[in-house]
Amino acid sequence: MSLSWQLLPMEVLRSDPIGGIWYLHTQPPLHNLVVGAVVRWSPFPEMGTLFVLWMATLVATTVVLADVLAGMRLHPVAAGLVATIAMANPNLLSTINIASYEIPVAFLLVCSVWLVQRYLRRPALGGLLAVAGALTALAMTRSLFHPVFVVVVLTLVGVARKATWRQVAVAVAVPLLVVGGWMGKNAVVVDRATSSSWFGFNLQRGVTATMARADVEDDVAAGKVSALALEYPWGPIEQYEPFTGPCDDPYGDHPALTIEMKSALVANFNHACYLAAYDQAADDAEALIARHPGRYLSTRRTVLASSFAMAAVGEGGRIYGTTIDAPTRTWMDAVGDVALLPTDQQIHSEDWNLPLLVDGSFPYRSSVTLLLLSVGLLVRAGWSVVRLARAGWAERDERWRDVDLLWLVVGLAFSVAVLASAMVEFGENGRFRSVLDPFLVALPLGAAVRLAVRFTRPGTKFV
Repeated sequence: MSLSWQLLPMEVLRSDPIGGIWYLHTQPPLHNLVVGAVVRWSPFPEMGTLFVLWMATLVATTVVLADVLAGMRLHPVAAGLVATIAMANPNLLSTINIASYEIPVAFLLVCSVWLVQRYLRRPALGGLLAVAGALTALAMTRSLFHPVFVVVVLTLVGVARKATWRQVAVAVAVPLLVVGGWMGKNAVVVDRATSSSWFGFNLQRGVTATMARADVEDDVAAGKVSALALEYPWGPIEQYEPFTGPCDDPYGDHPALTIEMKSALVANFNHACYLAAYDQAADDAEALIARHPGRYLSTRRTVLASSFAMAAVGEGGRIYGTTIDAPTRTWMDAVGDVALLPTDQQIHSEDWNLPLLVDGSFPYRSSVTLLLLSVGLLVRAGWSVVRLARAGWAERDERWRDVDLLWLVVGLAFSVAVLASAMVEFGENGRFRSVLDPFLVALPLGAAVRLAVRFTRPGTKFV
């Protein structure tokens, strides 16, 4: 866990998780709060407790996903089988190794869709508030799911069943107050009203790094961007002192803000002295996009393609930078090597401002299956829009079908987690997509089962 960028220093979580959360500014709090509660108060070994918790979350996600499929008129046994296949996914399971938040995020996303489904069938203010609560928890775990996404989904779901505007406003107020409260807390603590202060370094890696080196050097020389644009992000704090100036505990002396290194390899990116670098990196990236829009857009193809990168539960050998044995390969990895249709890809970054590797070439494995399933998801979500438009606005509570609205909500989530993230981030896009993998696999597979039933049992309605 000391290697996880997402967590505060372990000594902070073990000794003062509540105080640490108060001074957390890099991201929303729920993931650190859960891990902090475990390492501070669990009477059992830390990693064992977290492993059991994550496995229980996987099981719960499978059960809820199966109920979603059953609600889409798939036989309960078939729904359970399809959900199990969808969750036996090395891309998602591999994140357990680093106690990352992809599995909890996938759980919250599946629960949100499940609650949407229940609300659409039995509209009531309580059901809409339940959807609001699940989506708010999602936004408070992963900043990728922006409050705008939450508000759009809540509004869509509410008006689909003719909820009053007062009811919609009450539901929308939940994420706005909670996420807004967190941002307000950050404004008080570190003078920045944000839910994710390190977004500037995400832009440094996702945008600034992919620009042409010669263009960035020229812009630095002309004073259009700072010299920080020529530095790699995510380094130790002293790497950025020449660009941000000296820093002496500007926001207090709590360990969450002052510990420099979480381990020999990973810095504490919640250190207060990173904030000036994050701000400058964001300004530089925005300036480079404005000055070189063609270059920016051309590199998005490479970033988007990396969203379909594959991961494995076990790789063998050692965990990078340590003497710890990495998990061995599993049967799921072997099945994934066939079912996911892997292809070997190369990212060529020789002319990049900040190449991924010294020689500029970065190899990875990409899944043709996941790419095709993603295209299918977007097509089906688009078809849902057409069907809803044809059904009309006046009788939407009767003619807007649940299944179309569910496909549309999942399509919106995919657009945020994969398409929108590719506009600003690079390096972990495959993990971003992995939280959608349960739906990417389960919805098309469930549709295929229903289609098979339709042809083997004439007269059965296919939805």
